[in-house]
Amino acid sequence: MSRLRINQLTSWRSGIYVFLIALLAVWAASWLSVRAETQSLSARAAHGATTESQEKGGLPVPIVIGVEDSWPPFADEQGQGISTDIVKAAFASVGQPIKLMVMPYARVLRETEAGVIAAGYNVTRQASTQQRFIFGKTPILRASASFYYSNATSLVDRSPEQEFIDSTTEQALTPGDSTSSDIPPKNYASAKEIPDGERVALILGYEYGDTYEAQHTRFREYRVARQKQIIRMLLAGRVDMAVLFDRVATHTMEELGLPENVLRRGAQNHVSEIYVAFSREHPESEKYAAMLDLGLENIKNSGVYDAIMSKPR
Repeated sequence: MSRLRINQLTSWRSGIYVFLIALLAVWAASWLSVRAETQSLSARAAHGATTESQEKGGLPVPIVIGVEDSWPPFADEQGQGISTDIVKAAFASVGQPIKLMVMPYARVLRETEAGVIAAGYNVTRQASTQQRFIFGKTPILRASASFYYSNATSLVDRSPEQEFIDSTTEQALTPGDSTSSDIPPKNYASAKEIPDGERVALILGYEYGDTYEAQHTRFREYRVARQKQIIRMLLAGRVDMAVLFDRVATHTMEELGLPENVLRRGAQNHVSEIYVAFSREHPESEKYAAMLDLGLENIKNSGVYDAIMSKPR
């Protein structure tokens, strides 16, 4: 083969190699671009951000918000109640749709903190929660909580209330199980006065104020998912006391068909400022918190807020 022919073949092969390398580079760049765009869209969708595929006619995307299922009359088993009415009305007044997800309170906190959902509500703003969430300036409401004890005198006779307790607890009480009338009733003025080892019933994940939080490791806490469980534990003598939100305690006693005097309310533990807590993992939490503040101002000025708070439940 002549030298000229060899040079031509070599040149032709080199050209093919250059073409293939260039083609591979273009394909790789295109693949990386598509992959980056896909990741970006997925991340934005996970956080509820607006994309062309999510938007129809320029309407805002609903915020996904978690609501607990055991704090009536503020949020019942279906997530309905005073808090929900306030949150819906406030966001509606600024044109922002929301999507509610009903779940246990502890899960509301967990999924909000992780950024699975954008926000959750009925959260007490205190030192422990401020580190975990973003809050607006205005609480959706305020709620007082007190210490509650079993009222021993209501358990002495086999009253209808006693029959109810016996039928709804694993172990029935007898008259001899109730506290002796010779023992002075407990009446702690604050969590600081509660003795070490006291058995206290609470709700899973709930916040009970900075004073209680500073003392709680001294107690034997029994945390459950439902308000009714706390009342039954108190009346069955399985715990020494409980911390209950006052309006919730009254509502739950009515649901159980029990008179209020079956429990004795002691000193106030704290007053909670109840908020919508926004996820620190969500890119638009600050914006949504500001929108909620504006919405709360709107419904207070219009009278809607007072109507919600005064509505019989």
